[in-house]
Formats: sequence, C-alpha cells, structure tokens
Amino acid sequence: MKLTIEKDIMVPMRDNVSLATDIYRPDTNEPLPTLIRRLPYNKNSTKYISSPEILKIVQAGYIYVVQDVRGTASSEGEFIPFFQEPEDGEDLINWVRQQPWCNGKIGMIGRSYHGATQLFAAQKQPDGLCVMITEVTPADAFEGLTYRGGALQLAGATGWATRMFNNHVLSRYVKQDKNKIAFDVDSLPLVNTPLAKAWKVYKDWLNHPSYDDYWKTAAIREHYDKVTVPVLHIGGWYDIFLNGTLDNYQGITKRGGSQIVLVKTKD
Repeated sequence: MKLTIEKDIMVPMRDNVSLATDIYRPDTNEPLPTLIRRLPYNKNSTKYISSPEILKIVQAGYIYVVQDVRGTASSEGEFIPFFQEPEDGEDLINWVRQQPWCNGKIGMIGRSYHGATQLFAAQKQPDGLCVMITEVTPADAFEGLTYRGGALQLAGATGWATRMFNNHVLSRYVKQDKNKIAFDVDSLPLVNTPLAKAWKVYKDWLNHPSYDDYWKTAAIREHYDKVTVPVLHIGGWYDIFLNGTLDNYQGITKRGGSQIVLVKTKD
C-alpha cells in the first residue's frame, strides 16, 4: 500500500501556539475516518515512528494523526502536564475534522499519559469524536502518579518529572546533555532539590500533598459526566494505574457514558 506521510505540520491552538503533528494516510483522495494520538514522549522516537501499529491502522482504512503535546519535542509552548490537555485536544480534533482527507469521524488511542489526553479532550465534547481506546490511564495526576495513599511516590513523581523536565523543559533553554538535573533524593526537604528549584510544576506537586483544588482542576474524575462517547478501557491487575482504569470505567458509566452499548457474548 502506498502511504502519504506529512511530518511536523504545525497545527495552531486557540492561543496561537502551534503543535507539531504528523499525518499518515493511504494514498487516496477518499475522505477517511481518523485516529488521533497525543503524547509527551516525542512522536519521532523509534518506539513510535517504527511501530507496526501505524501501518496496520492505515491498511485498515484509517488516517493516523500523532501530535507532540504542548511544550514537548517539536511543539511550541510550555509543558504543564495535564492542565493544558482539554483545550489543546479539542483544538486538534476540530482542526482534523476540517481537513479534506477526514470524513468527520474521529477516534483516539493511547496509553498512560496519551490515554489521559483522550479523556481530557472528551470533556469538551468536540464534534466528530466518536470513540476512544484508553490503556492503563490514571483518573487524576494525584493518586497513582504523584502520591499513593497519602505518600509521595519518589519513583513515579520524581522519576517521571525528572525525565520530562530534562527532555522537554531544560532542553529548550540550555544543552540538556551537559546540564541534566539528576534524580536526587539525598538532600531533604525535596522542595530544596535542584529539580524543585528549577521546575515550578514539580514544586507545586510537593506543595499540594492532598487532593485539593489544585489537583481537581486537572483531574479526569471531576468531569466524568461530560464524557459521552464510547470508551474501551484496557488495564491489568499489576498496572501502575489499575485503580485509575477502574475508576474511569465506573465513573464514566455511572455519571456520563454513551448510549451505545457493545456486548460480547460467547457462542
């Protein structure tokens, strides 16, 4: 199958910040349904660009759109995890729906953070969004990623924040290969570590050790009633976000959800 690939299309958001977007589509003039993935882990990494999933999607008759979220990789703007995703996701869906190669039917796919970007976008109820497939996705950034049972998760919160800061924040101002901030838990309190001093996002996490209004502002669980498209939730018993996956399924089913019900039965 011939494949048309467009790299780093800069899609404008409502505040004129542009986000880098790649488009993979069959070599045809026929408008087709589109699948979107939005992620903060660099869409050009070999993990994603070499994925056989892309070819399978296109061969099945879909267009595949993948975007670096705001402030990451090739996209403009400042990376503030989770808080920026509802509006940016809605803006991308609206942009895709207006393209001549899209037939107006849009789905979203992804796991973990790029599962969360789907549910954030769905809160805005954009026209054209028909279905989502979320894998091992948190219900909020507080429980499971940053804290668990009231205790800060050093491996999750500090490790992930260090990675994101070095790859997407620090590298925009200095050469990251010479100035990486290390995962440092030897000096206490943590608010005095280099990472906390350098990145306000991480310091905010430390300064909000309970599920308060700061976390609720960017929590999926606070807006379950606004998610009205079918969602396939995928998780595992030992996944880091197992509780989030179950909460998302139960919360959307009870408070929001779609009128479409798919039932799988045994012969």
